[in-house]
Amino acid sequence: MRKSIVFVLLFSFLFIASSVNREYTKEIKFQDETFVRASLESNNGQFLAEFIPEDTTFKNFEKMVAVYYYKGDLGSAKSQAFAKHEEIKQRNADGDPIANGVVYVKEDDTQQAIYDFVLSDKEWTIAERNVMLFKNEPEGMLLVKYVERMYLEDKNNEDMKVFFEKILKNRQSIVDELTETEWQIPDLGRK
Repeated sequence: MRKSIVFVLLFSFLFIASSVNREYTKEIKFQDETFVRASLESNNGQFLAEFIPEDTTFKNFEKMVAVYYYKGDLGSAKSQAFAKHEEIKQRNADGDPIANGVVYVKEDDTQQAIYDFVLSDKEWTIAERNVMLFKNEPEGMLLVKYVERMYLEDKNNEDMKVFFEKILKNRQSIVDELTETEWQIPDLGRK
């Protein structure tokens, strides 16, 4: 009898845990493009939903929006953005020739920060631009990341030039949209 009760309680807990965030949005619009949810994970006060254009996969995406939420006190958004900046600086020192970035934060605002950076993989097959919003919320931290990716096989210097020019051209509109959008905060069992 006791084993049955434990099993029922365990099964109930697993069902409840798996149903948390099941209703999280399945589609978002960003930069005048529709992104569909391709993955959803929620575990121990952490949440991740990744969105890519409908006709792509994780193996070939060129754009992605990811929404992360971490429950608990992670410090200020500003400190998290600067910690990521230090990570990217170290990546450059370790041999990634394009790893570089810039932190945007309003002078008196520690609750929200943007980190815009580029990096490449070790095999030099991908160049990637990330723009990350770090935002303190009452019960945790929201992180929203917009990614643009270029696959370097069969690419030349002109392709790289266009990729980097695009970064400069659309930087402000991406920063504005990240900071002005009311991002959905996932339900991690908050009351």
